[in-house]
Amino acid sequence: MKTPLPAFKINNSEPVSRQIYNYLRRLIVEIKIMPGSRLSENELSEHFEVSRQPVREALFLLKQVDLIEVFPQKGSYITKISTKNLKEICFVRSSLECASILEGLTKNDENFQTALEELKDNIALQQRLLEKPEGGDRDADFLELDDAFHEGICKLSGNSLTWGVIQNCKSNLDRIRYLSTRHVSSVDELVGTHAKICELIISHQGEEAVAQLRNHLFEILKTCDPIIKDNAEWFEED
Repeated sequence: MKTPLPAFKINNSEPVSRQIYNYLRRLIVEIKIMPGSRLSENELSEHFEVSRQPVREALFLLKQVDLIEVFPQKGSYITKISTKNLKEICFVRSSLECASILEGLTKNDENFQTALEELKDNIALQQRLLEKPEGGDRDADFLELDDAFHEGICKLSGNSLTWGVIQNCKSNLDRIRYLSTRHVSSVDELVGTHAKICELIISHQGEEAVAQLRNHLFEILKTCDPIIKDNAEWFEED
């Protein structure tokens, strides 16, 4: 089955395979390509007007982050969302981000202070975003600021690997983040939670900040229920 894709023009800004990967990842995360859909190397090559090699490399990257499955003689298919995998991602993410707060507060060095200033700036941008009308661009802009906020949490520890580890495992979580922000979660409440976590870190209330953050990161599992109810075909039977 041919998967219709919006037009996309390859440029010279970065490797072709990375551009195709980023483009397809965004469409998959935003559920513009449905879970279970088939991706054809030939069709993608024609669509992007490139050889099959960069397409194959892009599909390999998507497989690495669990967004596609490759079946010999059959092709590549968009993975369905696994609630078991979501729980595992939340566990990894919570462990690393909470540890980053405590490690940063223990060191309280120049890196920590710089990362904390970035968090404050991020919160200011989130709060400014609430002045925009609900929906549309505001939701998309929030998801970018949300990623930047959690990346900032990781920076508190000074460990350069932390955010990369999270990024590499959270693609399926990003699909739920996108759906829940548009249909379930309140951006206003999420911004308020982020601001509270930041305030606790600023005042060196590490255990309280960690408790708030852990609850916040696992809250997304509760938002799955109404999404699964409305779109059961997008989810695996765990």
